[in-house]
Amino acid sequence: MVRAILQDMLKDVTFRKDPVFGFEVPEACPGVDQRLLNPRGMWADPGEYDRTLNDLAAKFRDGFKQFESYVSPEVAAAGPR
Repeated sequence: MVRAILQDMLKDVTFRKDPVFGFEVPEACPGVDQRLLNPRGMWADPGEYDRTLNDLAAKFRDGFKQFESYVSPEVAAAGPR
């Protein structure tokens, strides 16, 4: 994926927004197995993936609380939902 980015191979690719972390994920990437771009689909139990994802997001939010007073509201709002 890094190679594709550096070689400007993602300019015509469709992206989807991750609903929890908010970053853009390509729907396809040259040289990357498309299944890897949708990790939820690779878990045997999609519900367990969702629980793990939400737990990770909560840990990010909790860990970031100590820095909130040092950043702008826009930066603080950019974290996981």
